[in-house]
Formats: sequence, C-alpha cells, structure tokens
Amino acid sequence: MSENLIFEPSEATKANTLTTRAQYEAEYAHSLSDPDGFWREKAKRLDWVRFPTKIKNTSYAYPDVSIKWFEDGVLNVSYNCIDRHLDEHGDETAIIWEGDTPGAEEKITYRQLHERVSRCANVLKALGVGEDLAHTSIRFGLGRFTTDEEIDFAIQKVVSTVQKLRDLSPLYEMAKEGIDLKTVAWTGH
Repeated sequence: MSENLIFEPSEATKANTLTTRAQYEAEYAHSLSDPDGFWREKAKRLDWVRFPTKIKNTSYAYPDVSIKWFEDGVLNVSYNCIDRHLDEHGDETAIIWEGDTPGAEEKITYRQLHERVSRCANVLKALGVGEDLAHTSIRFGLGRFTTDEEIDFAIQKVVSTVQKLRDLSPLYEMAKEGIDLKTVAWTGH
C-alpha cells in the first residue's frame, strides 16, 4: 500500500525558484556537517541588537528536555518584520488579513503596519514605558476578530485613562521637565 509518489514542479515553478537542486543539496549537507555554522550564517540574514554567540543549546535528557536557539542573542522582531522593509517595500503588502465573513479582507502595507505598531508603542510610552522598550514591544493581544474600530477604541480608552492618572499626579510633569524620578528622595506618608 505504500507507494512512492513524486510530483515534479511545473516548469513555471522551476523557472521562478530561488534555489537550484545543487544549491539545496549543498546547504543541506552543510546543515548536517556543521549545524552551528550553518545556523550562525542563516542568523546573519536578520538585524540583531546583539548577535548570538550560543547558536544551539539542546539537551534531550528526560525529564529535563531543553531546546534553545540563539539564547544569548537579542532580536527586535518588530524591526525585522516591519521597519527594515519601509524604504524599499513600504507600499507593498505586509499582511493580508482575512475575516471569517467571505469577502472581509484587508491588505495592510508595511507603512500602514508600521503606523499601527507605532500607535501601540505611543500608548506604552504614555503609560510610562521607556521609549526604547516602547518601540521594541508590542503588548496588545489582537484576535482574529479584532477590528480597526476595536483597536482604536482600546487605544482611546487607554490614553484617556492614562491622562486622568496624569492629572492626579505630578510625576508626569516632573518627568517631562527632565527630572529623573529614580533620583527623587520620596518621603513616607
């Protein structure tokens, strides 16, 4: 019953491929003979905050199975997925969102996605998260049914709540004036 079926790709597919059979076989052989070197080279395709020195760290000893890749590297995924594509591909589609209703779809460009992620980063900054962390973090859960209107509503609610909290406390104005709040000697009440 086990039949060895091979389906050859069409000539059009072959003509548009980025890798030849010989290139694939050479890459595969390299991945087997020097896995760390192979994956170290592949990691160079990304822009790292800190390039990893530990490529692969695995232990299959039961019950403490552990598989870690690039564990000491620091990567800004948002930058790699969005920002670095803005100059050359900003107006190209980054995400095709499809809703559950037939015909409900949206094509979001890298530029539009960057603007939306920046809005989320601005909410984090408004909450007092440092600029570096705010621009390297996405902390909102978006489900497959989340609409633009719901995102806008959540952002508006968070911003208005933060503004109310700022109005109750002098800390925001102190920070805006350049006072490092970590250096303030607070007194007990």
